[in-house]
Amino acid sequence: AALFSPLLALRTSEIVVRDSDGTVDAAAVQEVLAHHGGTSLLRLDVVELGDEVAQGLVRVRSASVTRSWPHGLDISLTMRVPVVGGYEVLDVDAVVLETVEQAPAGLVPITAADGEALTSDQVSAVALVVGSLEPATRSKVVSGSASATGQVTLTLSTGASVVWGDTSDTELKAEVLAVLVQHTASVYDVSSPRSPTTS
Repeated sequence: AALFSPLLALRTSEIVVRDSDGTVDAAAVQEVLAHHGGTSLLRLDVVELGDEVAQGLVRVRSASVTRSWPHGLDISLTMRVPVVGGYEVLDVDAVVLETVEQAPAGLVPITAADGEALTSDQVSAVALVVGSLEPATRSKVVSGSASATGQVTLTLSTGASVVWGDTSDTELKAEVLAVLVQHTASVYDVSSPRSPTTS
């Protein structure tokens, strides 16, 4: 009887949202889950609810849902963080967060190394690399490019270039680059992160 009792029915107005960056409010989450209104909290799958929120709101990377008895839900959001900009603002997973006329300040534009049109694989490769960088390192990057074979190159504000290579060992390469950029060089090559070079 408890499974269908109105005493434990979800009231969408009692859905509480936490950890938003301000781009998603409680009303947006409540709208995504509105069709569950009136359903007993006992019958709701909190994992599926979290997936619905993430799939329904592009700014949300994931959502953790817990029941808040007797009628509510407590939802903690993990937001997507913009790291790459151009005409489309992307996060580290190359998910388009918004379309803008000009790239917002502080984001990294992506270009094709060979001047050809960018493929989704090239965009994903650069987004992954830029998103892996420590904030201090990322702030030095003014553009990122990828060749047709997925070889990533970054350009720094000093004019120096970073030869990243493919997207393997991304975390290690980011750690190595953070150390290397403390020293002046024209080229930082972390394509083989266990034996990096500068010139």
